[in-house]
Amino acid sequence: MAGVFLVLFAVSSGVVRSQVNVAVDDSWRDEVAQATCSALQVGPGWMFAVRRECGTSRTCSQICSCLAGQDSQVKSMSCVDSLHVYAGTHPLERGMTSADVEVLGTKVYRYFTCARGDCGPNFCCCKGA
Repeated sequence: MAGVFLVLFAVSSGVVRSQVNVAVDDSWRDEVAQATCSALQVGPGWMFAVRRECGTSRTCSQICSCLAGQDSQVKSMSCVDSLHVYAGTHPLERGMTSADVEVLGTKVYRYFTCARGDCGPNFCCCKGA
C-alpha cells in the first residue's frame, strides 16, 4: 500500500513526470511566461504573466490596467511587454529525453509592445506598483 501512495504522490506532484509517459498539460506555458516576464523586470516590483485569449481585441495595455484589484498589495498595473509561448514546443511534448542535447527548446516570441489587439500574443507581462 505504501508503494502505491508513493507512486501516486510522485506522479501528481510532477516529481517523476519525465520518467513516466504522462501527457504534458498546458501549465508549462504559464511557467515559461512567468519566468520570461520576470526576467524583463527592471528594478523592484511585482511581475505577473497574464493569459490572453486569441479571440479578444483587447491589448495587453488594456488588460493589465484593469487587474490591480486582484492583488491587495498592488495599487496599479501596467504592461511591460507581450509574448507568444508556442504549444507543441515543450521538450516533453516532443518526446525528448535527458539524452537529447543540442536541440531547440521551448519556442517564445517577444513582441516588444503592449499594443497588439490581434491573435498574436497569448500572454501579457503586467508590472504591479
